[in-house]
Amino acid sequence: MALKDEISRETVKLKNMTFRKKVEYIWGYYKIPIILFIAAVIFVVTFIRDWRINKRPVFLSVAVINSDLAYSDNIPMKSDYITYAGVDTDKYNLDFDTGFLISDDPRDQISLMNSQKLIALFAAGSIDVLIGPDDMIGSYGAQGALTDISLILPADLKTRLENAGYEIFYTTEYDEDEAGNLKQVGTYPAGVYLDRSEYINGLGMFETKKEEGRRPVFAVANCATNPDNAFKLLSMLAGL
Repeated sequence: MALKDEISRETVKLKNMTFRKKVEYIWGYYKIPIILFIAAVIFVVTFIRDWRINKRPVFLSVAVINSDLAYSDNIPMKSDYITYAGVDTDKYNLDFDTGFLISDDPRDQISLMNSQKLIALFAAGSIDVLIGPDDMIGSYGAQGALTDISLILPADLKTRLENAGYEIFYTTEYDEDEAGNLKQVGTYPAGVYLDRSEYINGLGMFETKKEEGRRPVFAVANCATNPDNAFKLLSMLAGL
């Protein structure tokens, strides 16, 4: 049967059917093409939406390491920061990743994956802020992955932090010589202790680490591209 005749026959069939019968008939005979068409539309719309979202500049990228709330769905830091900093989320992306759990156990696969992910973010220059216990933050400082905060911390914020009793966190950087031996490069101020932060304490983010004698620290990555926005977060966390 010619295509023209087939179309004519189908048109006559549909013309004499009720609306419900038309729906049942079309769905019964054309279900697969319809599903494929809908799937294609969803894919295209989703791709375009994600492409447009990913083209937005990043306002701030934050990694929270070894938090007690790593797997919690109720960490309001991102939404609170959006309000505090007045971020237009239609124009900017924000990345607050609180799921980094990293241990010293080389057999821990989750820890290994999180460590590799964090290294990839550093390599791509896609991280601004690290928040975590001082031993973990110090391990990245030892590798030169943190910024000397004294070089970029605004003077007025430094004064307000000091007046509020916040302490500077220092780290020692090491380098490896040709023989594979570690040599101390120097010690520098790499962050701010957050154990006085009522915001952090109110969330209970690092209670386990504090019981172990570890103190939460805010640090800026050496590849940070949004230091001003990073210090807005520090101001919020410090209650300033």
